[in-house]
Amino acid sequence: MNILTQNFIRAGFVAGVLIGLTSCALRPQVESLNASQPGTDITFIKGYAGTGLGVASTQIYSLSADGTCATLKLAAVFGSLTAREQMLRITAGKPVYIHAATVFSSTASVSMIYGAGPVANVAHNYCRMGAVFVPETGHSYSVRQQSRFGVAECPIEIVDDATGSIVPDVKPAQELNTCGEGRAGPQISDGMIVGSN
Repeated sequence: MNILTQNFIRAGFVAGVLIGLTSCALRPQVESLNASQPGTDITFIKGYAGTGLGVASTQIYSLSADGTCATLKLAAVFGSLTAREQMLRITAGKPVYIHAATVFSSTASVSMIYGAGPVANVAHNYCRMGAVFVPETGHSYSVRQQSRFGVAECPIEIVDDATGSIVPDVKPAQELNTCGEGRAGPQISDGMIVGSN
């Protein structure tokens, strides 16, 4: 592996890690209920593809108490070194507002700087989506934002684990689709919800 390839890999990995850590450090976390408390289990699943040599990614799931960006709390974070799934136990019978965002960082080009050698320029592709549904007591759910590097859509899929079916009453959480607007760098694309009416 030559020095140019090594720099591509390092730049993409470092950018993805920094973006993920910055987002996590600034947001409070959702506290999971005890297994003995009544509620429902939600498993967040890593749902991105298209990473590899020179492309790193971070996927972040957050919950909002009232469907606004101001009340977002971190629920799960995925990257190249994390587990594939993270589970939370939450209160059932009331709306759950989910914000999912995936950031892909890639080495877009290389510039030759006199005296420093090749320097990688990092590009970002960012996709976010908000959804709301009401979980039922005694059910468990799987949540996955389907993101692929270079693709503008990043739908949220919520599945009832008991039936294996997509939850039919999932609705867009419009205000959550704007969380993070105005940030410098990433190209912003809004996704879609799978199974919404």
